[in-house]
Parts: sequence; C-alpha cells; structure tokens
Amino acid sequence: MSSTLSASPTKTLFTWKGLVVGALFSLFMGVATPYAMIILQGSWWGLNSSSPGAIFSFFVLTFFINVLLGIMRRQFALSRADLVLVYAMLLLAVSAPGLAFVSYLIPLISGIYYYATPENNWAEIFFPHIPA
Repeated sequence: MSSTLSASPTKTLFTWKGLVVGALFSLFMGVATPYAMIILQGSWWGLNSSSPGAIFSFFVLTFFINVLLGIMRRQFALSRADLVLVYAMLLLAVSAPGLAFVSYLIPLISGIYYYATPENNWAEIFFPHIPA
C-alpha cells in the first residue's frame, strides 16, 4: 500500500463559526425572502440564484459585522474560507424560497390538475402516473 493514503482526517479551512453564522443568515434568508416578495410585494429579494438579497446580506456581514468582530477581538472575526462558506450558504438559502425555485415548483405541481379539461384528456393520460 502507498503511504500517501493515510487514515488521518484532513484539516479543513472552515470553522464552526462559519457554519453557525451561515446557518443563522440562511435562516434569516429563508424567512425574509418569502416575506419580502409575497407579503410586502415590493422587493425582488430572491429574484434569481445570484440574488440581491444574498449579496446585500453578505455585504453587511463582511463590511460591518465581521469588521466589528475583528475590532473587538481578532479571534471572533470570520476567516476568508468561512466568508466563502457563508456566501455559498446564502446563495443556496435564498434560491429555494425565491423565484429561482418555488416559482417553477408550485405551478408544476398544481398545473397538471388546474389545466386538466375534458377536451385535453389530461385526467386519463397523466393522473394515473402521478403519486397521490
């Protein structure tokens, strides 16, 4: 056997701080995106997968919160790898409830029933193949 394949775990660049901050910001995005787009109807917070909401939240985190944490104590600030992790988590968190995913999923699920008419025979053609 080659000595390059070892059983020791590899060290990752990400820390628990990045995971916790990413999870908190993702939770915020999961709540704020439908609220801003559906309830307020004045914000395209989650327009697509490169959403303005994720970019704005990451800007606030990077230039205000992370700088403030670094001033308080350098150990509290997030590293570059953690910031990349948080940004990736934000992009995924905003695309699920935003227009990039839900606007296609809901019509796809309900459209088959809504547009079924006696003229197009969708009930006989498609309904047997759709799980209950």
